[in-house]
Amino acid sequence: MSDFSLFDKMLLEGTLVKDKNKDTLLYAGQARLMITDWFFLKDTVELHYIGLSDAIIKMKRTDSVWNYQFMIDYFSGSDTSAKKSSIQVNLKEIQLARVHLLKKDEWRGEDMELQLGSLGFKCRLD
Repeated sequence: MSDFSLFDKMLLEGTLVKDKNKDTLLYAGQARLMITDWFFLKDTVELHYIGLSDAIIKMKRTDSVWNYQFMIDYFSGSDTSAKKSSIQVNLKEIQLARVHLLKKDEWRGEDMELQLGSLGFKCRLD
């Protein structure tokens, strides 16, 4: 099930993101986002809430490049000739529930596993 509110809320159930090798990068039973109304017309975007539950995140590499690097490249933009306008993002609240993180670094021979039952925090700008 998915739920969208005009330009400010999103709920996705059964969200799957795959890497370039078609391996799972992220699976979330539920992903929620609440953002500034009409955010695409503003210079300052306020993320009121980001929530992730029943999720598994798989980070891995066999050389110096991580499996999520393509996403970093996409969102950072590779065209340096085009003038980019600066957008400020303010994050207010993050809630994580039942999240499992697997980090497999075959290049350095280091693995990490993290399981969160629940984690939440609120950001305050003074």
